[in-house]
Amino acid sequence: MKRTLLILTILCMLTAGLLFATACNKNGNDMPIDPGVLIAGKEGSAFSIIYPARWEDYEMNAATSLKYAFSASYSSIPKMVDDSKSENEYEILVGNTNRPESSAVLEGLNDYGWAVRVIGKKIVINAKNWQYLADAAEYFAKTYVGSVEQLGINHISDHIENLEKHGQPYMISVGSRSAYTVACLSSGSNYLKSSALSFSKTLKTEQGISISVSTKGAPSSGKAILLKTDDTVDGWKIVFEENGNISILGRNDGLAVCALNYFNSEYLKKDAEGDIQIKNAQAVSNMASDYARSGWLLAAPAYESGTLAPRLYDCGMGMQDDNGSPNAERSFMMCVSGTTAAQFNSYLDKLSDCGYRVDSENIVPCSNGKNNLFYGYRKGKQYLWVYYLAKTGEVRVIEDRVSTPESEFEYTFDYDDNTATEIYLYGMKYQPQGMGYGEPGGDQSSCNNGLFMIIKQADGSVFLIDGGFFVQATPKAVTGLWNFLHEITGKSENEKIVISCWFVTHPHGDHYAFVSSLITSYNEHLDLQRVMFNFPNPSEMTGTDMGIEGKIRTAVRQYFPNAMFSKCHTGQSILLGSMTIDVLTTQEDAVSATTGKSTLTEGNAMTSLLRFTFADGTRYMELGDFSESREGALLDMYPDTEFKCQISDVAHHGFNRVQRLYNKIAARYILWSNYPAEDWLETTESAKWRKVVSRDTRQYVQAANPNVKIYYAGLNTAKLECKNSEITVTLTDPVY
Repeated sequence: MKRTLLILTILCMLTAGLLFATACNKNGNDMPIDPGVLIAGKEGSAFSIIYPARWEDYEMNAATSLKYAFSASYSSIPKMVDDSKSENEYEILVGNTNRPESSAVLEGLNDYGWAVRVIGKKIVINAKNWQYLADAAEYFAKTYVGSVEQLGINHISDHIENLEKHGQPYMISVGSRSAYTVACLSSGSNYLKSSALSFSKTLKTEQGISISVSTKGAPSSGKAILLKTDDTVDGWKIVFEENGNISILGRNDGLAVCALNYFNSEYLKKDAEGDIQIKNAQAVSNMASDYARSGWLLAAPAYESGTLAPRLYDCGMGMQDDNGSPNAERSFMMCVSGTTAAQFNSYLDKLSDCGYRVDSENIVPCSNGKNNLFYGYRKGKQYLWVYYLAKTGEVRVIEDRVSTPESEFEYTFDYDDNTATEIYLYGMKYQPQGMGYGEPGGDQSSCNNGLFMIIKQADGSVFLIDGGFFVQATPKAVTGLWNFLHEITGKSENEKIVISCWFVTHPHGDHYAFVSSLITSYNEHLDLQRVMFNFPNPSEMTGTDMGIEGKIRTAVRQYFPNAMFSKCHTGQSILLGSMTIDVLTTQEDAVSATTGKSTLTEGNAMTSLLRFTFADGTRYMELGDFSESREGALLDMYPDTEFKCQISDVAHHGFNRVQRLYNKIAARYILWSNYPAEDWLETTESAKWRKVVSRDTRQYVQAANPNVKIYYAGLNTAKLECKNSEITVTLTDPVY
């Protein structure tokens, strides 16, 4: 009897185990399913990812994202092939390919449905509404890719989503995705198009909702929020069309963007379920009299006096590469000429009346005895930098869409006037004979250009200026820099080097390589907190050798995407640690206030010029590659006292003749980013010219201060310790 009970017990346990195993097999949890034909894994894939030969952006994006998901998890993955190639037996079809399965999978879906299905030997990923193809591809990747070591066709199950809720009137979003496209006419301005992209970015970052943008007009299918100008509208207007579309209209570009801002703040609010539906779909309009003036094109209160420039100036972008096309990070400037300080102050009152609050202010003497006036204003997420130049009677109003406002960008630590600040002219490899980069027939293993400065504060942080050329930033030299930073900061190998800020004077290739390479090689051991520069939109420039270098931004975006950014503007006075950084001029000052167009014709003139005041009162002038073309306007902006500094570098490695500026600076210590010109060869006309102008520069700085001391980066790394209003110099050998 006991034996019978034991046998029955064992049989029951086996039966239960079999049932459990079967259940696990169905759920795909513990018992592995036979993968069947392999999609991805360690072994070769039998599948191809098929996309339409005449693809739309959304189809290519979905197919590419799927490939990236595979490559992140498996060593052997499907290859991407367009549907014009011969049909493969096993395929993953993405979007509306010419395979019959791609259209068959759409049968039975509603207008907002998407599906992942296995049809025969094909895996089909498609959506009825193109905006949801990304959802289908994302579902496939999250559900299957990486879930098993060897992914096969037998792992894939049919999945259909019919988003009924999107069919309701003015249902802007369900969950994280919107059924709408924000659209601008192809004839619309860059300001309108960039504003639409900025709106989309804001919706994503603040509410987690993805909404597509079209800058070529409303899409042929789906619903649209159409942003455009309409000269029959007084002020701005928002109209909810019967077909579900929404028109956002303004009499001009600025007013249309005002309407878009209102739409964002007043209508796009999530309900208890986290969705956005507009229920009060009644047309709304506003005369927007404070923002309206003929020719005023910004979505900011209009400046009522003076003469407006006939166009907006595109100030350029932040950390995104700039190819000149519309982008959410674009900042724009309106110029006004023929105005007064009293009229400017009235404008400040108007900003306050319209709900803008002061973030920062700076009053700086002008060369004519009056005052230049500089202010930062904020309202919600909008940041304006506005300033008045007393010498020329000009006003500039900048809508800055990328910067961390000045009050948030700053930081300080406890210090007194005895706090030491160290500035280093970092020794790099230059061509001793004055050839190399920039000289025909020169030795490309070294160069006669390149600038790299380091400021170390008492809190142990470093402020980096530019970064030299790639032939100078060899792997050995970058390792030498890493060791050097540990030495001067006193950090152990396990402590992160704090880079309080990286400032780039202008976007030329000989001004970024050391820092970019340092970030790429040692990012895990760095804390890059801020980045500062002001580069123009290249399409606004004229002339040659503009040389805007996108690589400056690449490493920062990849490794320090949360670093604060400042598109430094003229007149800002920024407290970083124990030093004050005054922005004396940027490329925005070179824009004609009457035409709204830049007067720059070469890349070095894009230099932003900063003056540093250390804790003990020592002042350092950073000239970058500042050019003669901007010297006169700069000297007119300020009295001589604003230029006086104990320390300065030379402009453009000594190649630019800015004699009047050197006279006003009258520096006691000159830092020269090159090798002494006395030993240079004169093998070419260019080399001969460089030697002549370098001799001239030496004479200029000696005439400005007969007691000047000059230090060359080609010979040493020069350390200048500034403490108790005294400067102590130490020289060390460079690391090549």
